[in-house]
Amino acid sequence: MSAYLIGKMNITDHARYDNYKRLTPDIVKAHGGRFISRGGQKFFLEGEAESRRVVIVEFPSVEAAQKFYNSEEYKRARHLREGAADDMQLFIVEGMDN
Repeated sequence: MSAYLIGKMNITDHARYDNYKRLTPDIVKAHGGRFISRGGQKFFLEGEAESRRVVIVEFPSVEAAQKFYNSEEYKRARHLREGAADDMQLFIVEGMDN
């Protein structure tokens, strides 16, 4: 069953965050994931507007998403994100069986 890693954050240091963004695609791909959305324009239909950057990554399973997050490669990338983004929210949502 697919799983979606969803991240929301405020970028505070764009140059530092760009270094993080350059590293993550290869790490995501190595863990079977693919970006669905990476900071695209948001269109609000109901509720309060979300001003943070939104990233959505699809993985083949919750376990694959967790393995990605806990990998040594991503831990190093996350270190680059420290001080570049705040108000972080990161979570995994299970997809549906087709």
